[in-house]
Amino acid sequence: MSFRDLEAGHRKRRYTLVPQFEDYDGNELHLRPYMTLGSRPGITGEVFSTDAEGFRVSTSPQGPVDTRSWPESGGGIALGGSYVFGVGATSDEATLPSRLAHLSGKPWLNLGVYAGNSLQELIAAVPFFERADTVLVCSGINNVFASLQSLGTNELYGPLFFEGALAALGRVPVPDLVAGQAAGAAPLGTAGDTRPEPKSLTTADLAARLDGALRRQLRDLAVVAGAVRDGARLLFCLQPFADPVLRDPTPEERELYDLAQERQAAWTTARDYAAAHWESYTERVAAGCERLGVDFFALPARAFSGFSFYDRVHMTDNGYRQAADMVWGKLCSNR
Repeated sequence: MSFRDLEAGHRKRRYTLVPQFEDYDGNELHLRPYMTLGSRPGITGEVFSTDAEGFRVSTSPQGPVDTRSWPESGGGIALGGSYVFGVGATSDEATLPSRLAHLSGKPWLNLGVYAGNSLQELIAAVPFFERADTVLVCSGINNVFASLQSLGTNELYGPLFFEGALAALGRVPVPDLVAGQAAGAAPLGTAGDTRPEPKSLTTADLAARLDGALRRQLRDLAVVAGAVRDGARLLFCLQPFADPVLRDPTPEERELYDLAQERQAAWTTARDYAAAHWESYTERVAAGCERLGVDFFALPARAFSGFSFYDRVHMTDNGYRQAADMVWGKLCSNR
C-alpha cells in the first residue's frame, strides 16, 4: 500500500472516530509577520475560530476573547503550541485557556502557536506582557521534537518545524516570491517533510539534541520571566506526553494510537527516545525553572483519568477540562 493510500485510509478512519480532526487537519499554516507561521486568520467555524492575527478565539464569562478585545480588560495569557491552541477540543469553549477563564472569572487570551517552538511562543506574547496579570507557559514538547527531528539549519535561534519549506522559501528573494505568486508560477518544488526524521543519529546525537532543546526552553523562559510586569504571576507548566510507556491508554486511546502508528514509523526513533527520557527531562526542566526562580508545574499523562488523549499530545474535552482544573489548582495554591 502506498503512503498516499495509507494516509487517506488513516484519515477516513480517524475522522470516523474523531470528526473534529477534519477541521484541525484542514488548518493549513500561513506565513505570518514575526511569528514565521500561524493559523489562517479569520476562521469562523463550529469547531474553532481564529482572530485577525490567526490566534484562536477563547470564551469567557465576559464573552469572546481575542487579541483585539483582550487588552481592554487584561487578565491571563496562555503561551504554548498546538496543546494550548486546543487541537482536539470540540469547540473554542473546551480549550485550556477558555476553561481557565471560566474557572477564574476573567478573560484568558489563547496565544497557542500551532507547531511553534519556545521562541515563537515568546514572540507571540510580546504585545501582551504589560497587561497580563497571569502568564501561563504550557509547553515543552515542540522544542523537544523540533530538536530531535531538525535538519540542522536553524541552530542559532533554534530548530523549528517546516524547516525544509522555509529553507526553500529562503532561497528566493521576497519580491520574486510575490511576483511568482501573482503570475501563477509553479511551486518551488518539494521542500521536504515538515517533520523529517534525522538519519543515522547515534544515542549521543539524540542526547545532545535533547540538551539543546532544554537550553533553548530555559533561554526563552528567562526572557519571559524578565518581561512579565511587576506583581504578575508566571507559571511554567510542562504539558503532558501520553506515550503508552508513560500512561496506560484507555481502549479508545489505544485504537487511535494504533491507527497513528501505521503512518508514523518514520518518527519512531525520535518519539521513542523522547518517551524513554521524558521523566528525567521533566526533572531537568523543573531544576532549570528553580534556577530561574520560575514556578514549575508538570502535567504527567498518568494523572489523567478516562478517555483524555487523542494522540500523544492532544486531548479530548475531558482531558483539557482536567488539565485546566489542575493548573487552576496550582495557580490558587500559591496566591
